[in-house]
Amino acid sequence: MRFRISRIAFLLVVAFSLPAIAQTNGDTAAKPEEKPAEEPPKWDEFPPIEAYQRVGIKKRYDGPRYNDMRKCIRGMRSKVKARYYAGMVDITDPKGYTSRKLNDANPYAKSMFKAWQDSPAKVDAETGIVLVMGLRNRSIGVHAGSKWQKIGLTDQAIKDTIAGSDWGSAMRRYDLNEAMCAVANAVDFKLVNLQRQMDRRIENAKAEAPKVEAELAEAQKSLVAMFPQKHTYGDKLKGELEQAVKDVEAAKSKLETEPVDAVELFDKARDEMKSVAEKQEEYKTAIKELEAAEEELKTAKVGIGDSDSASSEHGERAMGKIQECEKIAQTYRDTLEGSPGEVRDCMREAQIESAKGEVHHHYQAGVIPKAIATTAAALFALFVLAFFLRRRRALKVVDPDIREWDTLLGWAAVKLSKIQTEYETYLQPREPWQGEAAEIDYATISKLNRAFLLQKAGQEILNQAKAKRASSSFNVFGLDKTARILRDSPVDFAPGTVDERCAVVINSEGYSGKAYEVKADLATALTEAVGLLSQVDRYVKKIDEDIQIALKAASGAQEAVAARQGLQLPVNELNAALEQHMATLQQGQQLISVDPVQAAKVLEKASKDLVALQERAEAGNDVVREVRQSLVGLGAKLRKVLAKLASKGNVVEDKFDPQAVLDGGSVRVDEILAKVNKGKEIDAREAMEELAEDLKGLRTKLAVRAEAPKLIPVMQETMASQRDEVNGLILKIRMAIQKAEPEIQQSYNPYLDKLTEYQRVLAKVQRTNQQIDKFVADGKYMAATGALKQLIEPYAEGLAMVAQLVETTGVGTGDHLVLPADWANSVTASWDASEFEPPQRGTGRFAR
Repeated sequence: MRFRISRIAFLLVVAFSLPAIAQTNGDTAAKPEEKPAEEPPKWDEFPPIEAYQRVGIKKRYDGPRYNDMRKCIRGMRSKVKARYYAGMVDITDPKGYTSRKLNDANPYAKSMFKAWQDSPAKVDAETGIVLVMGLRNRSIGVHAGSKWQKIGLTDQAIKDTIAGSDWGSAMRRYDLNEAMCAVANAVDFKLVNLQRQMDRRIENAKAEAPKVEAELAEAQKSLVAMFPQKHTYGDKLKGELEQAVKDVEAAKSKLETEPVDAVELFDKARDEMKSVAEKQEEYKTAIKELEAAEEELKTAKVGIGDSDSASSEHGERAMGKIQECEKIAQTYRDTLEGSPGEVRDCMREAQIESAKGEVHHHYQAGVIPKAIATTAAALFALFVLAFFLRRRRALKVVDPDIREWDTLLGWAAVKLSKIQTEYETYLQPREPWQGEAAEIDYATISKLNRAFLLQKAGQEILNQAKAKRASSSFNVFGLDKTARILRDSPVDFAPGTVDERCAVVINSEGYSGKAYEVKADLATALTEAVGLLSQVDRYVKKIDEDIQIALKAASGAQEAVAARQGLQLPVNELNAALEQHMATLQQGQQLISVDPVQAAKVLEKASKDLVALQERAEAGNDVVREVRQSLVGLGAKLRKVLAKLASKGNVVEDKFDPQAVLDGGSVRVDEILAKVNKGKEIDAREAMEELAEDLKGLRTKLAVRAEAPKLIPVMQETMASQRDEVNGLILKIRMAIQKAEPEIQQSYNPYLDKLTEYQRVLAKVQRTNQQIDKFVADGKYMAATGALKQLIEPYAEGLAMVAQLVETTGVGTGDHLVLPADWANSVTASWDASEFEPPQRGTGRFAR
């Protein structure tokens, strides 16, 4: 009884251990954990964007420096009528990381797209396209509306488009306006090509629709010919083909109104037709194989019916099995579920049952008549029977137990051999780990050592039992002794006993138990050891990863320091930091063999510090190159432009002293380089960006100042000459609205107040022109341009509204109500003149 209980206990232990044993790397079985709630992204908040705007920028960066970006995005005239919007923020990585390697901002763009749909800008879910730039990550992302996704502008297509654009070269120059504009133009060019491809597909769909319908009709005829009657599998294929017919009908109805959806439906129908054709061929092949199996089944059925056992119980069971085989074959023919192999397997079972019947028949026919002749030997047979019954009971205990031992020890030997191979270095003679790693090291080696010792002891017990079993085939008492060996053999290890396969210095625990306990203890020790080794693995892999990251970052940092030196700037501070971080790296490497847990922490710190140093040094180098190669050159060009303007007269006026800005820029260049030398690369970058924007702003102002003498008179004359005509057109528009039907009048009501407001703007034209003339007479061209811009923007908006109303009310044509091409092509048109605009009285603006 004790033996049987021990067997049950062992089986329970192994059964509960199997899931853990089967895990890759030997992880111990763990209770299922609840999936943690997904954390919200740690990227920047989406920048606000107002109505009528196309660009939203984080407040920290927003300003006139990005007017070129606004002009580019607002001026995008997409040939496919896509509407572009752009955003600029600091960090776009979902985890809040600032690394430049994390430069995929598509997820951010997708989320911002959804947010901006409900913003005042009302980004359209179908035709809108949102671009976003992350300054800290140097990232770019694009998300397109559903209409563009349907024609092929997928996430991968967007990434490929960005990679092929001028985004990279513009970012290397840190020209953010040009970078954003380059991506927008590249995306629109891609959209145009995709739309052309889709147009060709639509034309092909229109042309091939009759052909597809004809192919469908042929496919249906083929199915009916193959399955003329009700048939499970055939009906399933007919249903799939019916779906293809419905898809084609739906596609035809959408060809004019929703052609893109129609093309997708045509493609879907073709795929469905192809699938049905393939399944037809598959069915034909399968039925040929089934027919061969059915022929074999018929032959077997005839053979069973003609056998001697046909009328016996075995024969009846065999024929019943044949009928079951025939049902399996019919089910396969009807549904194609299963395989012809199952028919053959079933047939073999029937043949085996028939063979048993034949044996039984021959036994009854030949053995029983002879039983009378053997009555004299009955007593002897009884004695022999009693012996063999006793022997059989003993074998029922011994042989399964030996097989269980064989299975367990075989599994343990394979597992331990694999561990020896995979953890050869870990199991070499060495001192135990120290510090935080000491506990896991002791637990792992202790469990491994116990598994090695128990496996060896178990193998010795099994070998002894097998030898005794081999010599006791007909010795009942020897078989009993074999069972006792497998059950009661003592297993003892003194404390400190270490298996030669695990030669680590360790003060191991002792062990004392019986053979039947060894099986369960071996499975438990090995399972726990494998789980602990997986933890050791994680430390080792983490250490390897951090070392690789650190070495790569160290190499990059050394290159960046060398580049800094090549720029003829001091590198003492960088070298000191590099030496300090390299010392930390070496410290971590030295700790690996002593305390891997502490080593992992030290190496992680070293890798992070080296990566930060590399990025910092590279950022400083970028700043220096940008300043020396771009800003200094831009300053020199602006000095030449200023000299040319100054040769024609005084340039300086209120709020506009270009020479002072350029002189101050030279000082700021020195300050930026000084910040880099002091290790303040981030401050230097911000100062460089501010200087770049100021110089670009000055470039724009000088261009405006150069245009002013010619452009201002043209615009003054245009507004003066158009004023009376526009007032007359407004009067005609009002009269036309009054004569219209009441419901039409109601639809025009919102425009009547706007027309009144616009007439006030027109009334200001003469007064503003006088103010501009005074500024020009005093040589204040920037102030004159500011006054002009203050009037021209509401003037232009109202002029466009009047031109539209002239057309819709039938008063006349408004094609000529436009501003001169000189204004549309000028730098002044897109310049933010708020700095030079004179104070307004009242609103002074045309109400939208």
